[in-house]
Amino acid sequence: MKKSIFAFTLVVCLVLAILPAYALNTDSKDTTVDTEKVVINTAVDWLNANYSEYYDLQDVHANIVRTREAENATNYTVAMSCKTKLKAASVEELPFVQGMYEELSSRENTSEVAKEAVDHYVDGIDFSDEYTNLSIDLVISVSNASKGTDLTMYFQDGMDTTLHPIEGLDLDSNQMYQDGKASVDEITENY
Repeated sequence: MKKSIFAFTLVVCLVLAILPAYALNTDSKDTTVDTEKVVINTAVDWLNANYSEYYDLQDVHANIVRTREAENATNYTVAMSCKTKLKAASVEELPFVQGMYEELSSRENTSEVAKEAVDHYVDGIDFSDEYTNLSIDLVISVSNASKGTDLTMYFQDGMDTTLHPIEGLDLDSNQMYQDGKASVDEITENY
């Protein structure tokens, strides 16, 4: 009888010792799953915030394809893909093209050949009313101390593993307009 009570007590102690460890592992998995959801939602939110002004977006997919532990953070590589179609009704509505034509019209003594070169360039811009595929890999770094609240975003260009500041992918109409103005020099330099 004493052996039975001892054995029963030993089993109860072992079960009670294992339960907290199991609960700790479950919490860790829940935290990881929650962080992964935050990471994916952050990537999709960024895509919508930066591209939906200019594009209709369809079939947005985002998956974590790689997780890498760094010194003080965890880096999640999120592969995103979607179908995009420009919202502009014509190529002339694009800020880049508007900048080109504004720069061209502000110049005095622009030759007809230079104007034709710009028109030829604009005619070559791929402008379609059909959906095309867009694929972007973002790397979202989550500070280990923040439990998923301190995020830093980067992108990879697909050619190497170099991380670039996410601002390099931001679509800014003023910047596109200025880039269009600046491109006129390059297009017309030989005319």
